[in-house]
Amino acid sequence: MPKSRKSADFRIVRAAVPGVQAVEARSDHVFARHSHDQYGVGLMLAGGQTSSSGRGQVEALAGDIITVNPGEVHDGAPLGGAPRAWRMLYLPPHLADTVAADLSEG
Repeated sequence: MPKSRKSADFRIVRAAVPGVQAVEARSDHVFARHSHDQYGVGLMLAGGQTSSSGRGQVEALAGDIITVNPGEVHDGAPLGGAPRAWRMLYLPPHLADTVAADLSEG
């Protein structure tokens, strides 16, 4: 009996601002626990996922905003085994701090 094939399609875009990265993904891959060095802000485009994070168990569906903090250990699995699609923007902490300072001054 053939094994089911997992699919993943990732596109990584480096922005003109050093350290900023955009990721567009469609995948049914189950991600093991990991972390990122950057802040991540994104949007679920299709499907849904469940993940364990610093905030506990989280589910996100199409249209939901998704976030991750630097060093926050999390995982991710598709809801119902179907592929999900999302876009993420990763910002280095120093840039996020600069933006926050600019916002608080204005």
